[in-house]
Amino acid sequence: VEPWLQGLSHRHFIHLFRDAVGLTPKAFAQVQRVRAALRDAVLPGAALAQVAAARGYADQSHFHREVRAVSGVSPSDFVRLSTDGGSHLRLPSHRSNLSKTRRR
Repeated sequence: VEPWLQGLSHRHFIHLFRDAVGLTPKAFAQVQRVRAALRDAVLPGAALAQVAAARGYADQSHFHREVRAVSGVSPSDFVRLSTDGGSHLRLPSHRSNLSKTRRR
């Protein structure tokens, strides 16, 4: 452990982390996990259920909820709209181009 971290309370650490990164440590970890899973999901032949299991999600619906919470689209829409290996999305000009199963 870094010497400057010793003696910090949990709350103080979270405050410093959020000030530096813009997210809480938990939210940052969630975003990083989703990013890694989506990089796997855009690989040719990748099955979303297998990606979810490999990245430690309890099930595919858990993966789906977290991807939607972080990215705003479903995993299948992300894969379909991905332009460069999972780092960016090509957003349609009209939201109706997204899957019809989206919740509103």
